[in-house]
Amino acid sequence: MSKPTGVLKLPDQQFDIHLAEREDADLICQMLIEAAEWMISQGIYQWTPEQFTMEEILSYFEYREIYIVYAQTQPAAMFTLQQSDPDYWGMRNSRGYNYLHRLTVRRAYSSGGLGARIVEWASNRTRENGGKGLRLDCLAQNLKLNSFYQRLGFRYMGTALKNGREYNLYEQWEFRAPVRDPDLVDFVYFNDRDFHLLQRWSASEAFQLQWAGGNWSYPLTEEDMRTYMEGANLPWKSDKLIFKVIHRDSGESIGHISLSQIDRRNRSARISRVILGDPDYRGRGIGKAMIVEMLRIGFQALNLHRITLGVFDFNKPAIQLYLSAGFRKEGLMREKTLYRNEYWSMLEMSMLRREWEELYQEEP
Repeated sequence: MSKPTGVLKLPDQQFDIHLAEREDADLICQMLIEAAEWMISQGIYQWTPEQFTMEEILSYFEYREIYIVYAQTQPAAMFTLQQSDPDYWGMRNSRGYNYLHRLTVRRAYSSGGLGARIVEWASNRTRENGGKGLRLDCLAQNLKLNSFYQRLGFRYMGTALKNGREYNLYEQWEFRAPVRDPDLVDFVYFNDRDFHLLQRWSASEAFQLQWAGGNWSYPLTEEDMRTYMEGANLPWKSDKLIFKVIHRDSGESIGHISLSQIDRRNRSARISRVILGDPDYRGRGIGKAMIVEMLRIGFQALNLHRITLGVFDFNKPAIQLYLSAGFRKEGLMREKTLYRNEYWSMLEMSMLRREWEELYQEEP
């Protein structure tokens, strides 16, 4: 066994990271086949046991660094890093990044947070070596695994088609910030365990109407929520992407946002149902950060041309926020929504891709 190149400390156990050598190929093959068999047993078809031949494993040593994680002398996990990945990233591929692949944690070690610590180690190693960032891909249909990476600070960059399957591409975004932001937020797929958040944040019928529109009942019902979630969060085909917003430092769920009415033919969509639900986080620039990130997903990851939103004309703070993010006023829909005995007018706003590029575009 080679000397450790790193150490991972969990509350109840220490793990050593070793750079694998060719004589480890049998072990690597065995671990990957185990992982593939378990995935299939769970209805996840990202890997198949047949793909992991000795020829395949030995080829990894030509262009990847392969790491095995040990609990004392027991192999607990493995992963690989490579500096280029045109197969999945295509035109988005860029040297200088580390691309994480084949992250595999054996079942006996899967419940203690080892996978997250491995990703953290890979991120730190990338930074120490002057890398531009850490990237990875994930089977798009595996919403649970997508959410796992989203919670670790990875942001959606697009979807690639490989071997007849769709893979979401992710980049760990914090490498781009020269100074650490104490109010970083992560977009994590909204799911049925999050319904209570929207119910709690909808303190009144009038307030719910302001942020959610008039298509939901008040108070919110599970039926409304399940209808809302149906078919969502498959970026290459869904007509909506729905996220809860998590404050990085505190780990608290503090908001919600969606990109709806995604029209791929006309390359347009609408930002909707925006709420920063926890009042303790308001007035800190987080609302604008949410809008900016959703614009990035729409224009950069989905390659849209136009993004719109609507806001009631009396909601001056929200209007100012959208203007500061770069939206332009298009017109007023007079007396559009009836609330009890009063009609509310809605201001329509939009942004085009070229306008977004002038404000936000960065190097790939």
